[in-house]
This record gives sequence, C-alpha cells and structure tokens, in this order.
Amino acid sequence: MIAYPNTDAVGRVKPIPEGRDSVEELLVKPMEVAKSLKFGRSTIYDLVAAGVIPAVRINGSIRVPVAALREWIEKKTREGEASR
Repeated sequence: MIAYPNTDAVGRVKPIPEGRDSVEELLVKPMEVAKSLKFGRSTIYDLVAAGVIPAVRINGSIRVPVAALREWIEKKTREGEASR
C-alpha cells in the first residue's frame, strides 16, 4: 500500500491541525482580532469604529485585513520603541 502524506497507516485522511490549513486568511473577524491581541470584543469594535484599527465592511460585516493589522502592530511597536 502506498502511504500518502496526509493519511494514517490504514489510509484514512488525517485531519489538518487547527491553524495549519492550506488557505491563508486575508480577512479576520473582530472577535478573532480580540482573541489574538488579548483584548475584549468591545475594545476592538471601538478601535475599528474610531479608525484606529484598519477594517473593511462587506455586506454589513466588519472584517480586518490581516496584512493591515500586522502593519498596524509593527507601527505601534516602532512608536513604543521611539518613546523610550
């Protein structure tokens, strides 16, 4: 029997571990941002509403572009280092 990379010894397809799927997320929900940054959901919605965290609205749903969030975090980190 041929062993395929994503199968077990019996040939059953192994589940993909969480966070290791093959599709890169481009947009995330504010709740996912809150969980990642260890902030409350309301805080993230307030920061999005104030324009502090970049976001897009699609059919009434708010999504945060992952690339823009990373840039925002890097910018805040640089600002923090500059103020020391």
